Amino acid sequence: MPFLVLLLMCIVQTALVARDAVLVSHAARVGARIAAVEPSIDAVRSAVVSAAPLDPDRLEIERHDGDLVRVTVRYRSATEVPLVGALIGDVHLSESAAMPDERSVGRPASSEIAACACHTHEVQ
Repeated sequence: MPFLVLLLMCIVQTALVARDAVLVSHAARVGARIAAVEPSIDAVRSAVVSAAPLDPDRLEIERHDGDLVRVTVRYRSATEVPLVGALIGDVHLSESAAMPDERSVGRPASSEIAACACHTHEVQ
């Protein structure tokens, strides 16, 4: 019976770390999307923190600019399940995502924007 309880605790801890891995992956994709349109690392950090319910104190975010904007999110996943957490220790997760830099590509000049005619149609 004690072996089964320990096995069950290991399965629960593995599921919690796997959940955190999925959340880190999602947060990296959201961060890369924001980095593609925003120059500020603060905007990227804010987007990453709000994208997933992860502890912000355990997050580390890096941004690398180029043709592709790459965001790397590192997270220290706490192992809090009794017995198992003490045996394993925290798990370090890392995920990167890249998006094309959209800040200067394909943007019309302000004179082109002013020259555009906008039409609205009412639906009745």
